[in-house]
Amino acid sequence: MRTPAGSADRLIARVVRSPHILRRVADQNDEVREFGVSMGRHSLVGRFDNDAVVWAWPLTLLVAAVSVVLLTVGVTFHSFVPKIFPLVGVVGLIVAGAGRLGTAVELRYGDRGLPQPPSPGLVTAGESMRKRSTGRSSGIAYVCAGLGAVLVFAGIDGRLDGLFMVGAGLAMIVGALFVGPAARFVVTGTQLRIDTAFRRTSIPRRLIGAFSRSELTVRIELTDGDYRDIRVDSPLWDVSRGGEYRHNSRCQVRTMGRIAALMAAVPATAMDTEAVETHMRTGMIATAVLAAVASFTMIVIGTISVFGIPA
Repeated sequence: MRTPAGSADRLIARVVRSPHILRRVADQNDEVREFGVSMGRHSLVGRFDNDAVVWAWPLTLLVAAVSVVLLTVGVTFHSFVPKIFPLVGVVGLIVAGAGRLGTAVELRYGDRGLPQPPSPGLVTAGESMRKRSTGRSSGIAYVCAGLGAVLVFAGIDGRLDGLFMVGAGLAMIVGALFVGPAARFVVTGTQLRIDTAFRRTSIPRRLIGAFSRSELTVRIELTDGDYRDIRVDSPLWDVSRGGEYRHNSRCQVRTMGRIAALMAAVPATAMDTEAVETHMRTGMIATAVLAAVASFTMIVIGTISVFGIPA
């Protein structure tokens, strides 16, 4: 009698030895070799130059097939197989899908040149009051802020012990906003202003030479030989292992494209100083301090109420 596990093993073995799969691997090798990817002739797993896995179609289909088998076997023969089978199957499908999507995006944008700033052209007298701005990519920050909002609403119940969740949710919301939407790129007639949570860097437009890649950041090369590296996405992405296996080529291309478009839309004008200036954003720092004090106070009061700690 064939067991579910034995059938799964035989199916996986047939998939791995399939000539079609091996041909697809060879074809994928030619596609990714130009992109600086290491991939053996008969290997299902290739790697980018930062050692991240290349989810070529053969690997994606193999992992998806194994995941479907585990999920099907786990649901159909739940009385005979470990209960973890369906969970592993679902996780495998998510990993394979996300991995393939990430690889496809990186192969499309990884070798694409960054949009460049327009030529400054003629400089007119006086200072233009026109300005345009664009935000830094902050999708993950908005997700964290949403989770914080859920905690806040869950903790608002009129009782002191709910203050723990309110304080924690408030801290998540404010923290997410600081590492996300608080960062912006502002283009005026005289400068490109780079705002992070607590710092503002103003670069005269006459000094901006070119945009180039610098791993996960973008380097603004200045005409005086100096440069500035700027982030184009949220630091939350680098919480785990400092973004060791991460790519953000699409974000770099799209962000610098928006900045270049803003610089083309706002005419460059003369300014009094030709030096890069950096200032602290005192208003943002004060807001962060007040939010930290409020969150800490509510968390302490809520903790005391929950555990009945005597004052």
